[in-house]
Amino acid sequence: MINDYLHTISGEFFSAKDFRTWGASVIFFETLMELDIPSTKKERDKNILSGLDAAALELGNTRNVCRKYYVHPMLVSSYENGNLYKSFDAVKHRLKNDAYLTASEKVILQLINNYSPDFNI
Repeated sequence: MINDYLHTISGEFFSAKDFRTWGASVIFFETLMELDIPSTKKERDKNILSGLDAAALELGNTRNVCRKYYVHPMLVSSYENGNLYKSFDAVKHRLKNDAYLTASEKVILQLINNYSPDFNI
């Protein structure tokens, strides 16, 4: 029913899960952006758990479910390798909200659009 409604109003095949995934990814990103840049792996991992906990709380899920099914994996890996800090800087100092997207959403959308999964596992 909800998914039919979303299709009707958007003309696209979005599902409620798409919106939950987007929301969880934004919450994760913004939570990490508000934390201090970690100086150790232990601090980095603790920050990731804080971001996942914030998304889980909002969605009413567990941390593990959010990590596996809702938070985009590129955000986690980009934080782990330090590449996400440049994106935080863009949100804080350069990008502005517009009528459709927040500065955080613009950055996340750009990151996801440039994402190519690594199938060499």
